[in-house]
Amino acid sequence: MIVNFGVDESLDCICLESSAKNFICDYKGTNGTIIKEDKLNELICCKIDSKIICQSLNNDLVKISDDAGDYLCNYVYYLISKMISNSSNKKNVSNLFIHVPNIKTLSTEVCGEAIIKIINEISYSL
Repeated sequence: MIVNFGVDESLDCICLESSAKNFICDYKGTNGTIIKEDKLNELICCKIDSKIICQSLNNDLVKISDDAGDYLCNYVYYLISKMISNSSNKKNVSNLFIHVPNIKTLSTEVCGEAIIKIINEISYSL
């Protein structure tokens, strides 16, 4: 299992990203594909069932998102997911991207405890 993390300051909760897309908008405002051979905005969906994770946690701290962004977080998530999907070992590897809010919104203690619960739930479901 691979777990990626990123900070999204606009969030008020932890988000489990359900997919990554083949799209990037760099800091100069230039739009394009991450992998040129793939279709623009091609989606790679997470193999981990985020709905089950959220239901088992039964709280408002963790939600599912279908938008990992247009820059570095989505870029990392898409590339790693693509490498896994092209791997001969793809059935044995899962990848998840977790966005966390700014520590002013959600303390590191609360966030850390929630992440431990998320990872435990994922390990039970594999």
